[in-house]
Amino acid sequence: MTEPNHVENNMKTLILNKIEEIKNKFRNETQELENNPQPLTIKGAVYVVAGLHVAVIVGIMLFSSASKARATAAEDKKFLETAPMVGVDEPKVEVPPKIEPKPVAVAIAKPTPVPRSMLQTKIVDKKDQNPSYPQYKREYVVQQGDSFYKIVKKYRVSPKKLQVLNNIKDPNKLAVGQKLKLM
Repeated sequence: MTEPNHVENNMKTLILNKIEEIKNKFRNETQELENNPQPLTIKGAVYVVAGLHVAVIVGIMLFSSASKARATAAEDKKFLETAPMVGVDEPKVEVPPKIEPKPVAVAIAKPTPVPRSMLQTKIVDKKDQNPSYPQYKREYVVQQGDSFYKIVKKYRVSPKKLQVLNNIKDPNKLAVGQKLKLM
């Protein structure tokens, strides 16, 4: 047994004996109180408090020693996993000789010609496809029935950007004929 474990065991034994002594005193005083009901004396209260303190200290010591044991076990496991094996020969792996690659002919791909009929594409304007699609403009003149948010939605402009570009304080107050910058 190592010296620290011996000291620790002696300390535990002393503490456990002290706890037992306090328990016996407490039992004797409890029996006296049952026979002669009296209020708790200061001496009795001191014993109760001392007993509780000792119990807490013992609990802390036992818990910390268990934590140390777990830490030691973890260190041992790590050591055993990484320790070299003594007396065991490692298998010898034969490395095959290096083979030099032989040059290979590579074909270069040439683009396939595209017929002229496929090259001619019709340019379709989005406004021709959908008449309600808004054209990209730099300015917009406010019409009767327009609202700030309708214009924002129609031209896909952020409300904040439109307000800043046109110095609009209240977006609900647009005048018919007012020119708004969109970009």
